Amino acid sequence: MHFSVTPRVSIGVPVYNGGASLREALESLRTQSFNDIEILISDNCSSDATEAICLEYANRDPRFRYVRQPENIGAAANFRYVLTHSLAEFFLWNAADDTRSPNFIEINLLFLEHHPEYVASTSPTKYVGGEFDPIRMGDASLEATCEKNFIAFFNTWHANGRFYSLFRRAALTRCDSLDHLFFASDWAFILECCLQGKFRRVDEGWTLIGRGGVSQSSRRFSASRNHWYEYIMPLLELSKVAWILASTFSVFSKARLILILFRLNVMATWAQMRLAFRSMLGRWR
Repeated sequence: MHFSVTPRVSIGVPVYNGGASLREALESLRTQSFNDIEILISDNCSSDATEAICLEYANRDPRFRYVRQPENIGAAANFRYVLTHSLAEFFLWNAADDTRSPNFIEINLLFLEHHPEYVASTSPTKYVGGEFDPIRMGDASLEATCEKNFIAFFNTWHANGRFYSLFRRAALTRCDSLDHLFFASDWAFILECCLQGKFRRVDEGWTLIGRGGVSQSSRRFSASRNHWYEYIMPLLELSKVAWILASTFSVFSKARLILILFRLNVMATWAQMRLAFRSMLGRWR
């Protein structure tokens, strides 16, 4: 294998106590058909087998770079760390419980190299035990104007499969939302990218997302709650960001955005109430 001093693709793996699934995730990256890559692992001061697994891979393959944080810097800062310290023109995040098809990087990189108007490309995405559904998984192509893509992003309540796309790194560094943690801040990040280019969902390959993340847990609202008013309007911070980003949109698009954000806030409030009620029932039993 030939490894460049500056690789073509950087893969950031932020991890905290991911020992149970980490080996499978790293193996799916090590065996990619496109091998001019670096894999930067940032261990957020784990207390399980994470360090030993990472050192094993770093010692056997020079494409792996392992950094252990001296203290837990938080999930958002850890995701930012692997981006900031990456080297390549193209970048993707890979969680410690996510796996990719062997051709994921090859086919998505090929698409981006031939379509400069696209900011990101990904393969069909699903959760472990779930189904490939571009609408519900939030990885459908966005190929219209930036204004139409921005509005189309809110077609329904969905997972954020686009977050695990292969990106042009330059676009990511222009996104302010990476430095702020609030509920659905990952949605705000994608909205910032929508203003820079299009998103593609290719037909080949796949990404399998683990269910160990906060978004799949009972803490998905409380983990990123910063203000009392987020009990009433969980998506208020996202709504503020979306409104600022849409400042140059037409009046019609702005009106649609207001209605969409109001509806999503109602849906999120209801989901938060149901989650809290189930939690109360669980404690009483």
